[in-house]
Amino acid sequence: MYKELNSIAIFIAVVDEGGFSKAAEKVGLTNSVISHHVTKLEESLGVTLLYRSTRQLKLSDKGQEFYTVASNALKSIEEAATEINSEGSDPSGQLHIAMPAFVPDQRLQALIWEFADLYKNLELKVSFSDDQKSLIEDGFDIAFRLGNLQSSGMMSRKILDVELMLVASPKLISNSKKITEPSDIVEMSCISLNQVRWSVFLSKGNMNEEVHISNKRIEVDNIYAARDAAVAGLGLIPLPLGLCGQEIADSKLVRILPEWQLSAIPLYAIWNNKARRNSVVRRLLSYLTDNY
Repeated sequence: MYKELNSIAIFIAVVDEGGFSKAAEKVGLTNSVISHHVTKLEESLGVTLLYRSTRQLKLSDKGQEFYTVASNALKSIEEAATEINSEGSDPSGQLHIAMPAFVPDQRLQALIWEFADLYKNLELKVSFSDDQKSLIEDGFDIAFRLGNLQSSGMMSRKILDVELMLVASPKLISNSKKITEPSDIVEMSCISLNQVRWSVFLSKGNMNEEVHISNKRIEVDNIYAARDAAVAGLGLIPLPLGLCGQEIADSKLVRILPEWQLSAIPLYAIWNNKARRNSVVRRLLSYLTDNY
């Protein structure tokens, strides 16, 4: 089949350009040569790919199937060649990044800024939000997401594990029964962050417990709002130390069950493997991996 690769590329050009004449202009060949290549490809495949008339060019059903597969394959080859040719050069253009509203480890953000400073011809567009953006529909090249990932067909890599602690206000604790065991928090009010299923996994030595809390009195879609609601005494919530450390130091929040450890939340990078800014995405991921 490798002998027909040139004919396949010409067939794709005919379909893309909507006719033999326009395809001939694009690739710099005569109409007769273009027609010869398409005919030769049809003979090789044993099917009719195009229905021709003096006024119209139409794909057959088999032609449509072949065009879809072949054009995608050709694009992949062209993109791979572009990436190889650009490996030795500095990345340029724009890299669109989706970040959570709260970045749990400031080193991650610092490394991204270092990466931008390293490659002067690269523009970074960074969006911070608790909403999970769609890479394809919203035009992101890479996204960093907290929590376990659902199957999406995207490429992913775990960047770090975010350690959590269960916190509440002194006011809420003083109005509750004494908390000594995980079962003591089951009936307490909690603050729910949309992205997090409200159960906590606690471990202490060889003991492990999962606690489901059904009293979701407050539900928010922003982690800063969740912290502030906890400070206001409206419920307990697991938070990263980086988000609540100052509030703990100021006695606005208190750690609950400090001898028990909460399961960490993973932070992943996800990207579309077919996105052709992938060479820049891979460089960013390598930079993070090498310098973390």
